[in-house]
Amino acid sequence: MKRQMKWGALLVCALFAFTAHTAFAAQGMSATGYEKTYGINIPFTPSQRTSRYTFAVYEGETAGGTALVQKELTITEAQTLFLALPYDYAAPETYTLAVTAHPMPGREGMDKAATKTSAFTTAPTCGHTADAGGYLAGDGSEQSPYVVSTQAQLSHLRQHSAACFWQSQDITLSGTWTSIPTFSGSYDGGGHIIYDLQVANSAEGALFQDVTGASFSRLGFVSRGADVGAVYTSGTLGRNLNQCTIDQCFVDVNINGVPNRGSDVGGFAKALNDTTITNSYSASTLSGNALCAGMSCYLQNGTMNNCYSVSSISGGSAGVGGMITTYNPVNPKVTNSYWLLGPASSPGGGVRITDKALFGQEATFAGWDFENIWTMGTVYADVIGEEITAPVLRAFQQTGARDYSLPQGAEDETAGLGFSE
Repeated sequence: MKRQMKWGALLVCALFAFTAHTAFAAQGMSATGYEKTYGINIPFTPSQRTSRYTFAVYEGETAGGTALVQKELTITEAQTLFLALPYDYAAPETYTLAVTAHPMPGREGMDKAATKTSAFTTAPTCGHTADAGGYLAGDGSEQSPYVVSTQAQLSHLRQHSAACFWQSQDITLSGTWTSIPTFSGSYDGGGHIIYDLQVANSAEGALFQDVTGASFSRLGFVSRGADVGAVYTSGTLGRNLNQCTIDQCFVDVNINGVPNRGSDVGGFAKALNDTTITNSYSASTLSGNALCAGMSCYLQNGTMNNCYSVSSISGGSAGVGGMITTYNPVNPKVTNSYWLLGPASSPGGGVRITDKALFGQEATFAGWDFENIWTMGTVYADVIGEEITAPVLRAFQQTGARDYSLPQGAEDETAGLGFSE
């Protein structure tokens, strides 16, 4: 929707219109991983009398109170401006855009400043309603991913299973979760956590079931109050991940497979097939009746690099492993990866560490990037039932040491004004 606005006679004349739906502009990568900025596009044609303008956005239906963002610009030709706006991604909200035209120097006695305003309401951009979990920002492309900030929006992935997503804040789930059947898009957790995942599936469960060709990054899972759980097979991220990439993710959960049902339990997944997982870790309590491993039961023709597990692993009558299980591995490649105590072996490579103090020394993890990806922090090592010093991911360290037991919102974004693509 576009609205045409004109300045009155004898005032500075200008014509402008703006689109009420949101826009996206990519910023530089930051240490915390918050590099995506959303806002509004403003198609703008300046007056012939002045090139001096102030753009401001206010919360609500009037231009009152303190502006959420305000910028002064010199504009000499028609263009589309992008105004970064830290608006609510969770629910539709009404805002007011105010544009003030200022007289040019020397014309203050002939012209005077004038302001025009227009209210707009954010609305879903994905073709579904907000009540159905529709996304209020992005278009699902790699350049402008849908923004996920609520449980309803997370569940709404099943309606856009090939799209790109970015999580803007921690999400705490309530009730039981029905696994998303398929996914082939990309999911950037933005350095945020999904709390309290409890799977409702009676047979096989995780956030997703079968995933093919997807990518996951900077996403954490914490579920301590109740088991992620599954009757038959389970991981946290997915049951079967095929031809996927996982980078800078962690799981800190409880998963208990039901006895006497042949349950296979891995920290991230039951099976990683032709999948690459890097810079990730598992600090969980895992129990599988058949197979059980810190990261995944299977790593079929896949690679695991710069990963570790300090998980408690039990059961596994058919096979256990520090990182993956000893059962029927197919060409697994595990490099620069470590697990603490627990199973004596893990196929494909990896090193078993018996001294917890070594986990607190960067020298143990030769080749790991402690400048950009990792830093030393505190992790609860389920295998010994206590906190230890160990590598943690910088993507989750927004403000110093992070308390993983408490959800955190999105980092405040610095508003800016620039040209949209």
